[in-house]
Amino acid sequence: MENYNFKPLNFELVVICINHDYCTNCPVRIGCPIRNSFYVSDTAFEIGIQMAEIEVVKFFKTSENSAYEAADLFRKKRNEEILRHPTFSYI
Repeated sequence: MENYNFKPLNFELVVICINHDYCTNCPVRIGCPIRNSFYVSDTAFEIGIQMAEIEVVKFFKTSENSAYEAADLFRKKRNEEILRHPTFSYI
C-alpha cells in the first residue's frame, strides 16, 4: 500500500491511538500510519507487532507481559477497524 501524506509515527501518535477504542472517531484517523498498517496481510501485521513487542521490552526495559498486553490492544483495535471498514480509505 502506498504511503501518501502519513503523519510521522511518534510517541504522541501512539498515545492518541491508545486512548481511542477504535479508529472511526480518532482525530488523527486520516493519514495515520498505525491505521494504515492494519491493512497489510495478517502475517505481515503479526510479524510487525511481534517485532514491536521485542523492541518495547528492550527499549523500555518493561516486562514481556506488559509488551504483550500493549500489542494485544493493537490486535483488538485492528480487528475492530477491519470489521467496521473492510478496505482501507483515507477518510
